[in-house]
Amino acid sequence: MPNSEAALGGVPWVVHRSRRRSIGLRVDAQGLQVRAPHAVSQAYLESVLRARWAWVEHKWQEARQRAHALESLRLKGVPGETLLYRGEPVLLVQGAGKVPRWVEGAPSQLHLPGPPGESWTRMARKWLQDQARAALQACVQDHTQRLGLPAPAIRLSNAKGRWGSASSRGTLSLHWRLIQLRPHLLRHVVAHEVAHLREMNHSPRFWSWVAVLDPDYRASRAELKQVQLPPW
Repeated sequence: MPNSEAALGGVPWVVHRSRRRSIGLRVDAQGLQVRAPHAVSQAYLESVLRARWAWVEHKWQEARQRAHALESLRLKGVPGETLLYRGEPVLLVQGAGKVPRWVEGAPSQLHLPGPPGESWTRMARKWLQDQARAALQACVQDHTQRLGLPAPAIRLSNAKGRWGSASSRGTLSLHWRLIQLRPHLLRHVVAHEVAHLREMNHSPRFWSWVAVLDPDYRASRAELKQVQLPPW
């Protein structure tokens, strides 16, 4: 239900009604999302928003600035650019041969064949996905063995706003860009999804399984919420 920007200022906003008991506000670069109980009147809702509007506008400007800064970091496929791999910057270098070649160092380098440009971004993405598949399979195998579970099917995901999911059929979907995060965050996401193979909920019992695999999961969760990768 889109609302008029003129009524409360220049921030786009939309209301989602549900059975919740309180009003919730979430601001991102696209605008304000309001979650409100069915029983709350539109007039009362707008009075609440007016009282919070200075905060909303401030958060919206911050979110737009962050989005712009991240967009400026989008990979363009030119020598000297860097991409994240396991939480560390990797320098893109023009190389010989026909396939990407990883050279560990300070900083590490990814040698990409052919002329720079869009082909480099495709090769870099494919290289990261290959590394992600191997790392995620190894991590899933380790976690499932620790819980005495059979190895599940794994699917690389490109879902927006979601690092992973587990289906009731036992399939794990894990985002390929996890390979760009620090290794303990990749392990944390895998621990969360593998624990769902024991408990398909977020009950205390589920979190006890997560703790078996990742004793510091609370710190990892908090850190993961702060992660913002440039758009691809």
